[in-house]
Amino acid sequence: MTSLPDFKKGIDYWTAVDATVDGVLGGFGNGSLPRVEQLSSRLFLLSLLPQLQSFPSPLSSPAHQRPPTKNKRYLGLDVGAGVGRVTKNTLLPLLDDVITMEPVEHFIGAAKREASEGGWPFLEDRSGNAVSTTNRQKPSSSKNRDSDEEDESDQDDNTPLDKLGNRIPRARSSPKPIKGKRVWFIQAPLNDLDPANPLNGKEAKSLGVTGMEGKGLGGGDESFGEKMGEVGYDVIWCQWCLGHLSNPELVSFLKRCQAALLPPNSSSNSKDTSVYNDPGAVIVVKENVCENGPDGTAVSVLDEEDSSLTRSNKMWEEIFQQAGLKIVKEEVQLGLPQGLFMVKSWALR
Repeated sequence: MTSLPDFKKGIDYWTAVDATVDGVLGGFGNGSLPRVEQLSSRLFLLSLLPQLQSFPSPLSSPAHQRPPTKNKRYLGLDVGAGVGRVTKNTLLPLLDDVITMEPVEHFIGAAKREASEGGWPFLEDRSGNAVSTTNRQKPSSSKNRDSDEEDESDQDDNTPLDKLGNRIPRARSSPKPIKGKRVWFIQAPLNDLDPANPLNGKEAKSLGVTGMEGKGLGGGDESFGEKMGEVGYDVIWCQWCLGHLSNPELVSFLKRCQAALLPPNSSSNSKDTSVYNDPGAVIVVKENVCENGPDGTAVSVLDEEDSSLTRSNKMWEEIFQQAGLKIVKEEVQLGLPQGLFMVKSWALR
């Protein structure tokens, strides 16, 4: 019988690991793995929620196009987020708001620091406004900062011209203030995490918000990043972290995740309804997978070094069933270096 993972031992292991992408990826952070993996993850998510695309696609029906409303803000939860790689490269390109949760102090601290210093290029609104995280100042000009026009102060008689006589825009010395996207950083362990109430855990601690300042979830008046009431998500993303939970802990955690998903056709994070066809929120689990046991039985392997379980495909299926979740889509990650465990993604509702 496989031994159970020791959550504290796992935290102690990761506390000794460098707070870098290379550190959290076990030395594979400087090769092709991050780029290949995060691109596959974005495509996987878009295949599930095509309304997340920021421009019309001929591959999706009009019913799945993102509705022209400011009342809907797409919210994701990144659990066991490490240094924020998934938030930065997978979720922020597609979602409006992300709650990034990680138990290891120097990991979540590094993520917050990089985002706050302008290191997350997708921490911007869908119109392309660049990041301004530490000084959330309003534009000094009354012009629409989303337009292609420049301020009068940015031009003079010496402005260079192109071959057609048009002014060549000068590079701005500082980015425009952020308008749209936000990340709320929370240090919290998985074993007692309730996604619907992210600060209710015994050790949960808010590290604050990076990004737009203003309206709350769903366009409401509450502030994003404060202890709110029940929260509903469009996406809950769990990647390379669930091995630190025992099977009973994992089943309970997934049940709590399912309860925190927004229902289909929700126009805001307060669970209202809308006229457009929203296929529904999803939980995404992306984890290493070992081979099934003899005759296809469910098995798991304990890594004694970091005290985490690698589960077989059959065991994952049994856990999802016990949690009352339905597999909507599953996909094997391609393009990874040889010698690694197979990595598989499941979309669950």
